[in-house]
Amino acid sequence: MIYDNICNIENYKNDSKLYDALIVLKQFVDGEIYDEKSIASISKQECSTRLHEEAKLENHHKYIDIHYVITGAEKILVSTRNDLERISEFSEENDCELFAIPNDVESVELKSGEFLVVYQGESHAPKVAISGERKIITKVVVKV
Repeated sequence: MIYDNICNIENYKNDSKLYDALIVLKQFVDGEIYDEKSIASISKQECSTRLHEEAKLENHHKYIDIHYVITGAEKILVSTRNDLERISEFSEENDCELFAIPNDVESVELKSGEFLVVYQGESHAPKVAISGERKIITKVVVKV
């Protein structure tokens, strides 16, 4: 996982795949024309955060996720444990499997301008409310 602010984008020049995806993300957010060849998909979401007890960890096998907050803030629960309780089988079509939240889950709080890169095998639950209070956020998710 990588947690950072988009203003530090130049720090990732040595990882061309990630750097190119971050450039596309920045161009997309800034309303500029971008080259989609370096990413699988990009989507802007205006959504409500969910309560911790409603969250489920998701894991991907094929794609890397980049979560970026435009407005508001969200908590992303993260776990690298290998013994998570599976609640849905892996879906090839959606590149996703779901797991229950363990008691020892970690979290990262993303605020406007911050991003979290989640690699394959790093289970995460995005859009979790901070301090147990649902809020509307605007975010972008890039799949690489």
